Amino acid sequence: MVYMKRLWFVDFLANYGFTKWRLILFLSMLVGICFTMGQPIAVSADEGENPPGRIASTRTSNAQYQWWLVYWADHSLACDFSINHEGQPSDQEIQSKCSSDLYTLWKSSITCNSSGISGTPSCKGLYLYAVNPLVQDEVITVHAAPPVIWISLDGCNAIESDAPCVGNPSMTFTGEEPIQGHRISQIYGKIGSYIFKCESNVCSVPLRETDLQGEEFTFQGDSSFGDSTQEFIGYIRVIPDTPLKGSYSIDVISTQFRGKKPPSCSSAWEVFPENVTPPDWLKTPGDAAELQRSTKLYYLAASLIKNGIVDADVCDRGGLVNDTVANECGVALAMADMIRWQNQFDSDILAFAKSDGVPAALVKNTLIRESQLWPGDYSADEEVGLNQLTQNGADTVLLWNPTFYQGFCPLVLDAAVCSQGYANLSKERQRMLQGALLNKIDATCPECENGVNLDKAKYSIHVFSEALKANCNQVNQIIQNVTDKPVRGISTYSDLWRFTLVNYNAGSGCLGSALTKTWQAKSPMDWEHVSANLDPVCQAAIEYVAEISAVESGKPPTTLTPTSD
Repeated sequence: MVYMKRLWFVDFLANYGFTKWRLILFLSMLVGICFTMGQPIAVSADEGENPPGRIASTRTSNAQYQWWLVYWADHSLACDFSINHEGQPSDQEIQSKCSSDLYTLWKSSITCNSSGISGTPSCKGLYLYAVNPLVQDEVITVHAAPPVIWISLDGCNAIESDAPCVGNPSMTFTGEEPIQGHRISQIYGKIGSYIFKCESNVCSVPLRETDLQGEEFTFQGDSSFGDSTQEFIGYIRVIPDTPLKGSYSIDVISTQFRGKKPPSCSSAWEVFPENVTPPDWLKTPGDAAELQRSTKLYYLAASLIKNGIVDADVCDRGGLVNDTVANECGVALAMADMIRWQNQFDSDILAFAKSDGVPAALVKNTLIRESQLWPGDYSADEEVGLNQLTQNGADTVLLWNPTFYQGFCPLVLDAAVCSQGYANLSKERQRMLQGALLNKIDATCPECENGVNLDKAKYSIHVFSEALKANCNQVNQIIQNVTDKPVRGISTYSDLWRFTLVNYNAGSGCLGSALTKTWQAKSPMDWEHVSANLDPVCQAAIEYVAEISAVESGKPPTTLTPTSD
């Protein structure tokens, strides 16, 4: 086996009758090829196209390293092949690109030296010869992403937390152009009635005080490529902090904002809370200890007794009114374990509330109202998890929360099927996803300790948080359908959450009917009037909402109590 590369090879080929076409081919391999690597080229769209096509091209060089297997006897070509890397080809490459017979002959060949003059019949076998690399230019064309603008708050500290913004706040707009060699050349827009424009890819605009509902702002940028960003729309609220002079409470609703999240579901409704901070039942505290409750929960007490966690044999009827409700004696004996159990999920509730963007207090109160934080089945309906999710509820979260659907669907169906979108799936596949979601949160587990799978119970908290966001989105659409107007200016933040609870508990039919009656009567679209227009079959939702929001008046939810002992 020999690897050779000698400069005399061209003359030698001619002297020994190397064929003309082989000589031409070989000489072409010796020609130096000039090339340029990795330089991006911006290709403008055809004149008159609006908006311009964003096409970027990159010229790259594709080097192919050519090798020959050549016979020692007459230097004729046995095999001509190329590889795409530097260095000698591997045995596997030679065998696959030539043939097993040639590979075997080459492998057993020795250098033709004094035993025979090179180029005579006494020389046997093959040798491997490296030809100069052939470098070919290749232009790769891609459709570049559109330019965007991001916004942030500057000029004050504490802009990432709930603490006041101290200083002289300004909103900074920063343009981002993905095509190399181009930039955002100017940014312009309007905050309230104030018009701004900057001949740069960065634009900082001082902020001014607003009312509690804030004001709309718009912004856009032009690219040196020849097109513009889309026009972005957002809302900002700047409220002076009374106790601390020179400080502000600032909230921003915008997909482009890089800062603290706005209050829960504000982005869906484009509505800020009526006050600087939401009411207690719509808050997310900083510490899980603030979610603790010591509520008398009669269904929870019964579950603790039935599963052997609490011994209530000394009580009349074993501490139970019936199979699902404890009597007062049973509740008294279960009190310590009942308080421990209803607060054991607080850290998970707070973590999911923060990551999923929903009010932690609302989550805790609703879970108490739904299941008293015991994931059993309390009705003839198929209700599972701490949130007592039904098949219809699973359908809502998959349909109205696209982000959750996109993450969950590939766990059950092929990604290509999931890409069609939930609404476009067949009824069979939709039901398959609904069933899979319910199974994921069904925490009843006879073989588990206390009959509960705690991992599934905790996951059901996350699913409930995502279900709340889905219902926020659905409420937004229902109101727009009824009024033919955006939600902003139609109702208040707190009442929108009440509508969301009705939608979750009683269904979109109940809520839609009540909203329609209220709107047609030209009454205010507030909780007082909408709840009064709920159909009789839907009116249980009024008590449901009242109990969940009861902490607004300092009263914790004490639902599902027995009617008699």
